[in-house]
Amino acid sequence: MGRRGAGQTGLSRRVDDTRPAAGRRRRASPWRRSLGWSTLEGTLGAASDNLALPYVGLFVLAAGGGPPEVSLAAAVPALVANLLQVPFGWVADRRPALRKALWLAGSLPSRLLWAALAVLPWWWPGHPQGLIRWFLILLALRAACVAAATPAWTSLLADLTHRRWRGAYLAWRNVLANLTALAGTVAAGYLAELGYPRGYAWLFGAAALTGLLASLAAVPVQGQPGPWPGPGSRLRPPSRQTGPSVAGADRAARAGAVHPAAGGGPGAPALQRPFTWFAATSVLWNFAVNLPVPLFPVHFTRQLHGTPAQWGLANGATILTTILGQRAWGRRLDRQGGAAVLAVSGAACSLVPVLWALAPGPWWVVALNLYAGYAWAGYNLAVLHHLLEVTPREGRASRVGMFNMGVGVASAAGPLVGTWLAGYTGMVPVMLVSAALRAAALGLFVWGARGLLWGGRAGFYNALALARAGGRAAKRAGGGPGCWI
Repeated sequence: MGRRGAGQTGLSRRVDDTRPAAGRRRRASPWRRSLGWSTLEGTLGAASDNLALPYVGLFVLAAGGGPPEVSLAAAVPALVANLLQVPFGWVADRRPALRKALWLAGSLPSRLLWAALAVLPWWWPGHPQGLIRWFLILLALRAACVAAATPAWTSLLADLTHRRWRGAYLAWRNVLANLTALAGTVAAGYLAELGYPRGYAWLFGAAALTGLLASLAAVPVQGQPGPWPGPGSRLRPPSRQTGPSVAGADRAARAGAVHPAAGGGPGAPALQRPFTWFAATSVLWNFAVNLPVPLFPVHFTRQLHGTPAQWGLANGATILTTILGQRAWGRRLDRQGGAAVLAVSGAACSLVPVLWALAPGPWWVVALNLYAGYAWAGYNLAVLHHLLEVTPREGRASRVGMFNMGVGVASAAGPLVGTWLAGYTGMVPVMLVSAALRAAALGLFVWGARGLLWGGRAGFYNALALARAGGRAAKRAGGGPGCWI
């Protein structure tokens, strides 16, 4: 192999300090094993979620509820989960050693609670209002457990992956997760065809079992960062970056210079407060997205006369094209950064409610979900990627908690406002309002992130380095926390 040593290509050679002796079987490092277990946990967790979550609204309708109860089933868990992420994120930041414990302590109960929901109809036979009330309480309790796990998991994932290839890893992880999600969604649709309550008891029970396996797979994941190079290290993660380095941009920012690749100029919102701008526009976006969410299953069953099996196939169509889109979106993320992918995929997602409004029958929904799945594959992948890009490692869990709290409040308010509005205008106008608000939120994001969108990937990371260095300079000057607010 000559003198290649630490400079060889390939991730495995770049992150190992030593090479095995000739003829000795090479063992995977704890970091690589953690990535493998994390992938398995995500795969099984996706199966658990998609066995149950798409059918919560149909369960409420089958139990005797109406659109108001369906909207509460969507809004209450979202509100609880995201309000509680701020205190749990604060704990994860100040006690990094507890991040894995928080992840496990939240994820395991949240998945086992599906078993309680499975037997709930036999606790309250003949009392639909009491059954739905307890159903909402258990959903809220499950959401509180999810809140404990999410900030800690996000912080751990950021430490286990490097930003240069994070998009490719997340894409591969999501492909596997969506394969099991596809199987779970379609299988749950046919289980629901067994009728209420027996069919829903089977699908909620299956969700609890696969969720238990997912939490067991999370146990071997280490709670320490990956072997990333520190100052003076010979190890360098894979990179296609061209132009001035991030470190060079950092030094230039300290000297008061602004590199042209960063885009924009003095006072550009994306350079001053990248996290704040992203969070603010995400609040409006998620309000718009969730505005018609509880109306979709009602519209599907009552206006389009679809069946639970067709609903399962429609959700399966979304997951199928999500799988197909992961690899393409992941490559684009690594080349261009999260902001560019958010802009393109968000524009495609803005059209989805319009297609719902035009749908003449249930099979049309299956077809439009093929398009929606590909669009949402890019957007969902880019949201996490971009969030990790615009948050520093110090205090990341708290910022993720604040981000999710704002998004969660908007996600909880959206279904309530949408259901109230539909009582006056009908369901189709609400879908069109959702499309218009999505476009407005996306336009604001693109305008604010123009400094990150202009210079390509190198310009993106240089812009972030300039913003980070400016924030440190503001701290040294006594000007507060700087750009990382």
